[in-house]
Amino acid sequence: MLTNELSYDNFHPDADRIFQVGLNGKIGGQDIRVANTCPPMAAALVADIPEVADATRIAQMFGQPVIRNGEKIFTEEKVFAVDSNFFEFFGYKLKAGDVKTVLKEPNTVVLTEIMAQKYFGDENPIGKLLVIGDENKTYKVTGLAENPPGNSHFTYNILISALSSERLKSEIWLNNFMYTYLKIQPNSSSDQVQAKFIPLVEKYIGPELEKFMGATLKQMQESGGSYGYYTTNIKDIHLHSTSQGDLEPGGNMMYVYFFGGIGLFIILIACINFMNLSTARSAGRAKEVGLRKALGSLGAKWWGSSWQSLFFIVRWQSCWPWWPVTIYCHPLIHFRERN
Repeated sequence: MLTNELSYDNFHPDADRIFQVGLNGKIGGQDIRVANTCPPMAAALVADIPEVADATRIAQMFGQPVIRNGEKIFTEEKVFAVDSNFFEFFGYKLKAGDVKTVLKEPNTVVLTEIMAQKYFGDENPIGKLLVIGDENKTYKVTGLAENPPGNSHFTYNILISALSSERLKSEIWLNNFMYTYLKIQPNSSSDQVQAKFIPLVEKYIGPELEKFMGATLKQMQESGGSYGYYTTNIKDIHLHSTSQGDLEPGGNMMYVYFFGGIGLFIILIACINFMNLSTARSAGRAKEVGLRKALGSLGAKWWGSSWQSLFFIVRWQSCWPWWPVTIYCHPLIHFRERN
C-alpha cells in the first residue's frame, strides 16, 4: 500500500516536467485556489512562454452521459474531452490507433479495454460507432487504450476529441471549468514559468475583468483582490495537492505515515522478540553445544544446524506480528480505498 501511494504518476516518461496549472486569487472577498482553468489557456502558454514546451487540456463531461450502441445503453462515468496530443503528452498507452492522430478529428473517441468489451464484446472496436450524450451525436471509435494504471491521479473510461466539444472552443479567460497541464522545456523550471504568469494575467485577464466586471486589474488589486496562476507537479497531485476541485479525490500523507509507522513498529517487535528468545535459549544451547562436542560432532555439521535454527527463528519472529496488524488494519485500508 505504501509503495502504491508513493508511486502515483511516476509512469509518465516526463513526470518531472509535467505540471497542472491552478487558479488562485481573491475575488469579492472570497479566496479561491482551484485546479480549474479556462479553454484558451493551453495555447497561450505555448505561444507566450518560451519555457513551456507543450500543453494539453482535459474537460470532464457534465453528469453521466448516456452511451448507446444499438440496444446497449448505459450511463458512464469518467468521460472526458481531451486534446489530440493527450497520448503523446502523458504516459497512458494505446493498444490500437496512432497516438498522433487518434483524436485529431471531430466526433472521434477512444475507449479503454473495459469499455470496448462492454459495448462490442470480442469484436474489434476500431471503426465502430457510438451515440454519446443527450444530443445523440455519433462518434467513431478510432483508438483502444489500455486501462489506465490505478496509481494515476485520474482515470478514464472514454476519451472524446476536444474538437467535438463546443465548450472547449470558448475564448473567455474567466470561464474556468477544465484542467490545463503544461510540460516545461528540459532545462527550465516551474519557477521560471510561474514568474511569467503575471504578464499573462495582465494581457488576457485584465481586459476581460474590465469588460465583464467593470473594473481594471489594477483597481481589483487596490481593493484587496487578486488573480493569478500556480503549478503543481503531476507526481505531487495525489498526496500534496493544495487545490480544490481536482479530477479525483487525492490521498492523504497521514495514512502513509500511519502505515509506515506500523511497519517500523512490527520490525521493532520482531527484533525484540528475537533477542528475548535468543537470550532465553542461550543457556540450554550452551549445554547442547558442550554435549555435541563431547560426543565428537563435526564443526561444519554443528554450524549448519545452528544456522538452520537461526533462519527458522528469524522467519517466525518476523512473520507472526503481521497477523494482528492485518486483522485490525483491514477496515482502515477498506475505508481509505472507499474514500
